[in-house]
Amino acid sequence: MANYRERKDRPGHWVVDLRDIGGGQRTVKGKAAAKALLAKAREGGRAAPRAIFVAVVDAFMEEMRARLDRDEISYGYFCNLLTYEKHLKGNLALRGDIGDITPGLIKRRVIPTLRHGRSEKTVTNIRATLSLIFDFAVDEGLLLINPMPNMKNQRKKRKRQLVAKIQPDTIRAIIAGAPAKYTLAIMFAAGTGLRAGEQRALRWANVDLDAQHVYVGEALRRARQGVELGDPKSEAGFRHVPIGGQLLSRLRAWKLAQPEAQRGGDLVFPSRTGNFMDTGNWRNRGLYVACREAGVERIRWHDLRHYFASQLLDKLGDNLNRVADIMGHEDITTTRGIYGHWLIDDTRDQIIGDDLARAIFD
Repeated sequence: MANYRERKDRPGHWVVDLRDIGGGQRTVKGKAAAKALLAKAREGGRAAPRAIFVAVVDAFMEEMRARLDRDEISYGYFCNLLTYEKHLKGNLALRGDIGDITPGLIKRRVIPTLRHGRSEKTVTNIRATLSLIFDFAVDEGLLLINPMPNMKNQRKKRKRQLVAKIQPDTIRAIIAGAPAKYTLAIMFAAGTGLRAGEQRALRWANVDLDAQHVYVGEALRRARQGVELGDPKSEAGFRHVPIGGQLLSRLRAWKLAQPEAQRGGDLVFPSRTGNFMDTGNWRNRGLYVACREAGVERIRWHDLRHYFASQLLDKLGDNLNRVADIMGHEDITTTRGIYGHWLIDDTRDQIIGDDLARAIFD
């Protein structure tokens, strides 16, 4: 018979047993919430119709496809959902009835399994998607409440992974070991910090070799038909980035030597036929090969952007406003959040500490 009882191991939390009316068991906080849930279930004669979790995921994805067709969500977001769908469908703890999924099951079996071999950011995104699926199930009358536990106030917080600082010697070795076809693309990424989509979309019309800067005004992003050309990531993405030295010389030489077949779209880094270059080629055939030849640990293409940021901070010091402008960040909060740990200067801090001690105690 449907009922509710307080959990001995978690005072203040109540288990609502709805198995007799097809709803499994739920844990809620507070006796009033348990009583209300039981009453709601009894009003309908049963808690919710039986539904296999995987089938609910399929229905959720159909709804997302419909929203994509209505341009309510982006194609990139939908592609991410497709990836998370695979992770969730492959989780053994989620193979049964959606009504049998409890917060405890998610905490003790689902989340630990998801963490295996995945970054914390990926796990967070999958968890958010799972919560959206449960919300969908509630809207469809398949669940009474969203069983996703509140995991914000966990006692043991995971440490934020800090961006590693790559040394100039490592980048020089990578450039020296790169296949000739990809050397300039790698140099450019490390010397300007442009995002891959911005670099792929860059046209000669936006490269001023005399004024020694490039203007970022377009970017490529994933779309249903492959890629689409649009604005940079944010309003701050529209920016001028300085170039000089060896990179400037190599760009001048490349502009003169670029094959005629590649010049139709005015792209600085086109494919062999003059179309937009595939980032996978830059990464797999260029950067990864270069890392192997240089005998260094493999880095990501986006790490070249991080390297450029580290050089900016070395040159501009604590002028985060200027760094944010060149990097295309919306404000210095983003810059500080990603690279703030690089601003620690032991020598500077020792000098400040000595000065303060003299002022206070001498």
